[in-house]
Amino acid sequence: MINFFRKIRKQLLTQNKVSKYLLYVIGEIVLVMIGILLALQVNNWNEFQKDREIEKKALLNLVENMELTINKAERKIARIQRHNKSGQIIFAAIKNGDQTIDTLGRHFHWALMNHANLALSKAGYESLKNIGFEIIRNEILKKEIVNLHENTYIELSRMQKWGEEVRPDLDTYLIDHFIRYNNGNWMPRNFNEVAKDHYFYGLINIAEGQRNFYMREYKKMLVETKRVLQLIQDELGEVN
Repeated sequence: MINFFRKIRKQLLTQNKVSKYLLYVIGEIVLVMIGILLALQVNNWNEFQKDREIEKKALLNLVENMELTINKAERKIARIQRHNKSGQIIFAAIKNGDQTIDTLGRHFHWALMNHANLALSKAGYESLKNIGFEIIRNEILKKEIVNLHENTYIELSRMQKWGEEVRPDLDTYLIDHFIRYNNGNWMPRNFNEVAKDHYFYGLINIAEGQRNFYMREYKKMLVETKRVLQLIQDELGEVN
């Protein structure tokens, strides 16, 4: 092909057809420019496709992590609701003088758990930060994702520190005043002593108050997580 164009150019010069030669040169330049532009378009399209694959993978990772967080939070809320009954069971047992291990063993431990330890799954978000937020084209979705992780999740983690500060008191009381059996149940070393210990009642009330506080916060976090998750899934539907 190159030899063909060279032959035409040489023929025009030989025949002294300058005007036609100039037109030919201009045409050749235009063809080269068109070729360059087409090559750039193809390259840009390839880069665009690569970015969309990276975006899709990043969003899928977020979906996986957020679904995991939702699952953990829902299970945590279910446990809180179960454990809230433990304090009532213990108070009733103490009032009635019931010391049956089979019925009380697990409730002593559960009543003193405040559940300030929900671990949020954020590996997908950390990966997105490393990639760069600009990979997500939808500006509204980008802001929602950042707000969920940088505000909602961080605020929840901050709140959980309050429970972490109290938890050593709960754990210490268990270790000092209870015996743990191989089946995981805890029973008082001295039932009558514990039954008269107002500090023990106070710890149960504190733990229950914290559980209810965290349950409310976990529910609010779930609403936000599910809302942003739906936005991501809608975006993935458009990407596909």
